[in-house]
Amino acid sequence: MAGNYPDFNVTGQIGSNPITPIGENVMTQGIGFPLRPVSSAPGEPGLANVLAAQNDNDQIPAGLGVTLQVSYGPPQANATVSLDANGTLTFLEDGAYLVITNLYFVRTTTPGVSIMFLRFLLDGVQSGNPVAIEMTENGTSQFQQFLLAGQVTAGTELSVEVIRDSAENNDGQLEAFTSTDGWGNAPSSIIRVLKF
Repeated sequence: MAGNYPDFNVTGQIGSNPITPIGENVMTQGIGFPLRPVSSAPGEPGLANVLAAQNDNDQIPAGLGVTLQVSYGPPQANATVSLDANGTLTFLEDGAYLVITNLYFVRTTTPGVSIMFLRFLLDGVQSGNPVAIEMTENGTSQFQQFLLAGQVTAGTELSVEVIRDSAENNDGQLEAFTSTDGWGNAPSSIIRVLKF
């Protein structure tokens, strides 16, 4: 899923066939086919929001080189997907999905450079390259958003891990904040899952 193009196509065709996609990942609206309204209403193409979750607690690795699985708060499930307390997302239906995850990285100490790595795993196997987050001074923070899209088979599991690089400073975590002005919580991690 991560690092690969989805293997589904959006054709935008309405009325008579052909419904054959033109090329890989090509939208055909505007090149000879009438525009089709995009909607999540039954019978129409579109994105349906099937899960939204967040973790309002800090998530702190136990030390250098120690893997921490990203959690998205309490477990939840429906007919399409399930999310366990550890943060593993299980797809319960075949289909095309868009997964959006937001993470808030923070560094709390000085001196030295802190590097955290993040990776996505499909069924426990790393998918694509890891992402590096370099933080060079106390108070450094980075908001990161990742979008993953693709065709998924029922039973596939997706998880996210972070680690503090062993060659760098022992610092860096996912941190949540609460507004003192009544604006609510800024979670350490958020996940949203949409299904085509």
